[in-house]
Amino acid sequence: MGFEGGFFHPFHPGYRNEYTCSLCQYVCHPKESVRLRRFKLIRESGVSVPDERGGYKAVKPEEAKAIFDHMPRDRREMYLED
Repeated sequence: MGFEGGFFHPFHPGYRNEYTCSLCQYVCHPKESVRLRRFKLIRESGVSVPDERGGYKAVKPEEAKAIFDHMPRDRREMYLED
């Protein structure tokens, strides 16, 4: 079973959809070479982390680890599974 919550979709009355990130829609393509290239882009493109102004910024994975390592545990728990 999935996670609790979700949302109701107008084309499926009474059915609650579980929604995550939609990256599958970006990766999906009939050609395997395109799917592999797109998946590689996602895996290697970086990590979104909170910035100083309350938004988010993309950084390299090593920088993200340093940011999260210095973040208070209660705040870090909102972003990571320890």
